[in-house]
Amino acid sequence: AGTKEIPVDAPAYINKDGYTMLPVRAITEALNGVAIVRWDDATKTATISFGSRVFSMTVGSKTMNMNGVPTNLLAAPEIKNSRIFLPLRDLGYALGLTDGKIAWDAATSTATLN
Repeated sequence: AGTKEIPVDAPAYINKDGYTMLPVRAITEALNGVAIVRWDDATKTATISFGSRVFSMTVGSKTMNMNGVPTNLLAAPEIKNSRIFLPLRDLGYALGLTDGKIAWDAATSTATLN
């Protein structure tokens, strides 16, 4: 976050479709100390409040609601090691980033949200 490296409790991974999957709570809280992440276990839905943005995603669904607007995802959110993961690019878009601020470096296996 900025120039500070922040450890996360669940490592990123590449899913079966080749997307880099990031742990939603760890990343949103690292980028914004006031992010609020809520989990509804009955529906397997995570809702994140990040400044003026509110987005929700349901495990297994390739649609995310961003400020009430349905948005297609590259891949459905997944649960791994009791954490919900979302593709790097989809998470970056949800946080308000554009393509130029989202990067994957295959040589170093490094994801960057700037």
